[in-house]
Amino acid sequence: MESRVPPSQTPKTAAGQKESKSLSLRMWVLIISAILFAVFIIQNSQEVEVKFLLVTATTPLYFALIIAGALGALIGWSLNKMRKRDRK
Repeated sequence: MESRVPPSQTPKTAAGQKESKSLSLRMWVLIISAILFAVFIIQNSQEVEVKFLLVTATTPLYFALIIAGALGALIGWSLNKMRKRDRK
């Protein structure tokens, strides 16, 4: 007769510990990056002229930076999803 241990009671493996450490490191990098991004935006609040294709607009620099940051995050997230999908 084979005894089974519930998954909640199994000991953590080295891979599991490494994964949690890298997740913790990722979280710290994300938090520090967000803080630096916020400080950069706050310090750059002057009005700028933004040109995109045929459109020209005058807007606060922080608005343009937030849009650029959001687009960068969206592209990074999308590339990560595509990479994970290709691994399967």
